[in-house]
Amino acid sequence: MTKLLRWSNPYNVDLSRHYLYYIEVKSEWAEFRYVGKASAPGRMNAYWHNVEKALTGRPKRPAKKRNGVPQSARNVRFRFVHLVLAAAVLKGWKVSHYPLENCSKEQHRARELELIAQMNCNMNDGPSWLVEDLYGLVDDLAQRYGAQPSISQSMSDLPLIPSRFTSVVASRELQLVQGDTTTPLLFEVGSPVRDVPTVAGFDWRCPVRVTEGASRRERQVCGVDSFQALELALRWVASEADAIREGGTHVLFFGERIDNPSDAAS
Repeated sequence: MTKLLRWSNPYNVDLSRHYLYYIEVKSEWAEFRYVGKASAPGRMNAYWHNVEKALTGRPKRPAKKRNGVPQSARNVRFRFVHLVLAAAVLKGWKVSHYPLENCSKEQHRARELELIAQMNCNMNDGPSWLVEDLYGLVDDLAQRYGAQPSISQSMSDLPLIPSRFTSVVASRELQLVQGDTTTPLLFEVGSPVRDVPTVAGFDWRCPVRVTEGASRRERQVCGVDSFQALELALRWVASEADAIREGGTHVLFFGERIDNPSDAAS
């Protein structure tokens, strides 16, 4: 890896245990933030391996699995974080990548969501993309965030993303089953609203609420227009449904077991 692609461990986090990590990219006037979770040292190199694939014209995964079965469309597409990191390499933007802290296995997902909200992360969501679209997308990103705008306000000066939950436009009820215990699971998506401050005006967001038994959490999913905000909100719901199933829990939809919860949540 080049010097730009290296990560550090300033807090001496034990990478053999469950941990949270942080990625930050700074262009001339924009700042991108990402928080993720992992339980092995190799995770710290995974992002850069994917960026190197993209920069050399390779898809995220081969078109076919080892058994000859075609990969799903989702598996060959890169995520938004990979796009920003690729742009950082091509445009010389500053990158910081390091583990934040260790965490218990039981609190891993909850702590990740807490840090994403606290640090106002904007790379955890975003459209996925194909390798053949890389350079066009990087150019678009650079035009939008790579040069100082005519107004003096920077992204760090902007207010926080609003958290008001708008009227519910879609919901889905599922059940989580673990052993003999069944817990209701409700996903709710609010109507898109244009109230996210940017240096150029306002972007859109779709609030998402997840109610798991007595526990409730919300997430603001942003987009450049109402369509993208809604699309990304539904994608987030699907990925969250898959994440919730970790740990031996399975999901019921209308009383039927679902092997891929994201299918029932999208």
